[in-house]
Amino acid sequence: MKTLYRDTDLCVIGSGFGAAAPAMRMAQAGASVLILDRGPMIRPEKDLKQSMHPDYLRRYYHQLDGDGMSMTTVRAWGGASGFYLGISLRSPSMSFDQQDADGQRLWPEFLDRQFLDQYYDRAEHMLGVKQVGDNDVSRNGQIFSQIMHEQGGTSDRVRLAVSDCKKCGFCVTGCVHGSKHALYENYLPSAVSAGAQVMTDTRVNLIEPSPSSSGYLIFAERRTGTELQHLVIRASRVCLSAGTVGTAEILLRSRKALNLHTPIARHVQANIFYKRIATLPEALPDGEMYRGYGLPNVVSYDYLSSDEMVVIPYKAIPAQLMIRLRYGSDAQSWWGEQQVERMMAFRHRTFVLTASGSMPGSAQLSLHQGRMRLKYQMSASHRAIHRHREGILEDILRSADMSLGYAEEIDNRGRLRRDLHYTTTHQVGSCPIGTTTTERGQLIGHPGIYISDGSLVPASTIVPPSLTILAMGEYVAEQMLQD
Repeated sequence: MKTLYRDTDLCVIGSGFGAAAPAMRMAQAGASVLILDRGPMIRPEKDLKQSMHPDYLRRYYHQLDGDGMSMTTVRAWGGASGFYLGISLRSPSMSFDQQDADGQRLWPEFLDRQFLDQYYDRAEHMLGVKQVGDNDVSRNGQIFSQIMHEQGGTSDRVRLAVSDCKKCGFCVTGCVHGSKHALYENYLPSAVSAGAQVMTDTRVNLIEPSPSSSGYLIFAERRTGTELQHLVIRASRVCLSAGTVGTAEILLRSRKALNLHTPIARHVQANIFYKRIATLPEALPDGEMYRGYGLPNVVSYDYLSSDEMVVIPYKAIPAQLMIRLRYGSDAQSWWGEQQVERMMAFRHRTFVLTASGSMPGSAQLSLHQGRMRLKYQMSASHRAIHRHREGILEDILRSADMSLGYAEEIDNRGRLRRDLHYTTTHQVGSCPIGTTTTERGQLIGHPGIYISDGSLVPASTIVPPSLTILAMGEYVAEQMLQD
């Protein structure tokens, strides 16, 4: 078994939305940069497929199942950027004012939407984010806009990091057409062009202070074919960008070596998804559940101020959310002629309405016998919020004369969940800025270790967090250049 030794100015652990800006900006400033990623290299034309086969999805998607909640992550070059829907929205101003149970603001006082807008500008420019045109709103999006208008509400077209979309509907399996502006199309090749080195299929196990000099030692292992290679990397600075779960895991494994006293993953936040399914009435035209953009490309902010959520019509059921459907009353059988007819009409006559909202309470991540554990305690007040938010979706659908269906979630082994259980891909806040780190994103008590990923974002972003994570990465990169 070989051990490889490397020296670098900056070691970036991860290659997703939080890693991209620090890696590129520091390499362009002349620093030697080494990027490590636990997932495989992505060559879109070779590695990506239009496939929902479980074996293919498990190559990139990984799910941490816990009590009351599951968190889905992506391990691949470019992180989740190759597999998300391309929706790139700035977090609403009110999301920066969220408070904890004691009434304390979760974000540092200086850090609000107005302050972050300058970094959003940089992120949008690099990603090529634009608002979709009217012709890019799908059938389901047009239906949603119509019913919101008829009910006195509003809707708006979303902003995407996508161009020349082929509308194949396989966004979450990786875009084979090069239409999605994934990080391996912009930030990451710019970093490599500026001299950054890359190692994929590399798992970081431990970080400790270097005994012989300032800086840190990173202990990792890399599998190349059938050979397992041990790595010892000496870095003047470290940027932890392994994601909300991954960064927390590395710090928990390194707690003793780094003598960490700051809280890690005690109050993890997330966007929570609410869903309701219905059949379209005869008065409304056919929808489309499969082909087209990943989402119908419209969103309503009508319930943002009152209920801390945005309403979004959905299309094809995403790979990370497996559900079984039935129509009619709770007591109705799954079987029978009517059920068969409804499922045959699923593609054009089924309508899925979802909401993305702030998380009631918080979750905890811990390390037990070498494995990550997740716990979310569902209180009575949390259940009441859930019922209220899903009730809003039901009211929208009923007001449009739709017949409600029922969606029951199953786990990744195909077992029906018997109790309310949240599944999210939008987890944040395991190492929040101002609590685990300084206001400059530096791990408290450890100069030279920066955190730049979803774990740094201290509160639910309500909308998809990718653009906020990237903007925060631009902010952290600026602090690194100044330090």
